[in-house]
Amino acid sequence: MVIGQYKENYTLEDGELRLRFYLESFPVEWEQMGILADFFSNYMASYFVSPEAVQKGYLTTTEVVGIAGYALNELFENAIKFNYNGEVNVSIGLENEELILLLTNYMATKDLDSFQEKLNELAQGDIAELLIRKVEQNFAEKNGSSGLGLLSLIQDYKAVLGWKFEKLEDIPGPVVVNTMARLSIKK
Repeated sequence: MVIGQYKENYTLEDGELRLRFYLESFPVEWEQMGILADFFSNYMASYFVSPEAVQKGYLTTTEVVGIAGYALNELFENAIKFNYNGEVNVSIGLENEELILLLTNYMATKDLDSFQEKLNELAQGDIAELLIRKVEQNFAEKNGSSGLGLLSLIQDYKAVLGWKFEKLEDIPGPVVVNTMARLSIKK
């Protein structure tokens, strides 16, 4: 099942940066994902941004680090919050003036329906309206769980998001969740 604009076939230019981590072996709380996102985006930008590209109208290193860091942090947090077995895979690369972020993790089947319902609303709804409604809801509930990350990623950074869900035949319980974010690197 696919929700949003998940791109099946893509070719990353100039390679990609990959990371795989196992939360059961090296526990990481989802709140700590900002550190990992900052490292990953800084490291990646040093390879994907050049002075020549900036002169041609592409984003600067600082801009790419900011956008990629924010996007990765949001995607990492969701991958950790909804993780089933502790493994998360991350790939970053470029394709046709877009920064491609791909995260893969496993989710328990019991959490799938509510998660997919939220994603369908995000993929099909009016983002500005959803953002206002969520801010008002957070103010009224004062629950500390903002839920604004993906909304602001789409609204503020014009991210194109998509999710692909795959059931594993040989392993009962988990579902593979592939999350893709595409961000323009052109001004």
